[in-house]
Amino acid sequence: MKQYLVLFSILLSSYAMAQLPTEIKQEDQPFEKMKLRHVKGKSGLDAGYGYTAHGPYYGLGFVHFLSNTLIINPTLRYETGKINYTGFNQYTLFLSLQKNVFKYDNYSFINVGLSPVFTYQMTDNEIFKKQETFYPVGVSIDVNIELFISNGVVLRFEASEVFSNDKFGFPRFLAGGGLRFYF
Repeated sequence: MKQYLVLFSILLSSYAMAQLPTEIKQEDQPFEKMKLRHVKGKSGLDAGYGYTAHGPYYGLGFVHFLSNTLIINPTLRYETGKINYTGFNQYTLFLSLQKNVFKYDNYSFINVGLSPVFTYQMTDNEIFKKQETFYPVGVSIDVNIELFISNGVVLRFEASEVFSNDKFGFPRFLAGGGLRFYF
């Protein structure tokens, strides 16, 4: 519990520090405004970690703004776990198209999206000594929250509901977080 409190304190402090202005134009002038965050043509990279009902996942992604509110975010996730006696490894490609639906003072954004999902799933049952490979496809509904630490670094939280014909259940919920770096 202590480590969660420390992590929460660090994240809250980082978020509060991001709210402070970076420069002063003149002594009698108000603080300089921060740069715009969601701008057409801006790109970045994601790195994330999260959990499903069956195990952890790791993700790497790319983000590109098609407009100030429309985002394309392809992400590759690797998930591993064990369900009863069946272990699995899978690679999932999400091709998410997201729309910004809420913005608070250019520091916090909530995006919702829809994504086709393509999966390469490998299973290994230790009782039946059987290995199988599946290629399920489906669709995902995504929600993510962006908290800007600076103009180029974002703390990100995400949740996705995946509807696909995979071997382990329909639908599947994923929740996690990570960092996004804009360039």
